[in-house]
Amino acid sequence: DLMGSEGGYEKIMDAGVRLLEIRRLKGLKLADRVVERVWETKLGIFRCLVGNSTESGSFYFESLLEKADLEGKEIDLCVNWYYNGKEYCYGLYRGNTSKADCGQIARLFGGGGHAGAAGFSCVAMLF
Repeated sequence: DLMGSEGGYEKIMDAGVRLLEIRRLKGLKLADRVVERVWETKLGIFRCLVGNSTESGSFYFESLLEKADLEGKEIDLCVNWYYNGKEYCYGLYRGNTSKADCGQIARLFGGGGHAGAAGFSCVAMLF
């Protein structure tokens, strides 16, 4: 049992820190590849930063917000989409200063999630 061994807790914490750093770096690398192909648009009243990639997740979205040339603009939602051959899949992530509820927005399209991040899929390309 690792937790019961000498220094077990520290080993687990160190491994967790390393894994988080790997995920952060992966997000930065993905954002580097995608940042030139993102665009700003609106979804209803929300200002969105939209990108096309099969990857998503908080590290990816945070890296995109960091790398995109926003010129001080506030972004309500980061939206990631891809087409799986049958439908469009969307991931939502709350923007840099937004109070938008991603879960509520995703539920409007038959999806789900929570206030900070959510997802849905539909047959329509929304952007």
